[in-house]
Amino acid sequence: MSALRELAKCRTSLGNSPARWVGLVPDSTPAKDAQALINEAGLRIPEDISLVGFDDIPWAQFADPPLTTVHLQAQELARRACLVLMDLLHGQTPEPKRQVIETHLVVRKSCRRI
Repeated sequence: MSALRELAKCRTSLGNSPARWVGLVPDSTPAKDAQALINEAGLRIPEDISLVGFDDIPWAQFADPPLTTVHLQAQELARRACLVLMDLLHGQTPEPKRQVIETHLVVRKSCRRI
């Protein structure tokens, strides 16, 4: 969150200019803290800074403003992790491989077009 504190110092240079900053928070729970820090710094979401979370947890739609987020199929992620764990428990060494889990952007009101 120190990056957000540094951003707050830039508040005077932003003035009334259109949003030029985007904050991407690794998951939506810290996004709640980021929103509080941004508001505390006198910045407005999305007017001064756009904020995007990752994982689309249920509270994101009820945040103020509602949080734009990347939706991750958590059940699919858990299913694949369990398959690897089961292989390990049965003494098998799974081959390292790249796995892709589909995501999609859930656009809400914490971002604006720049």
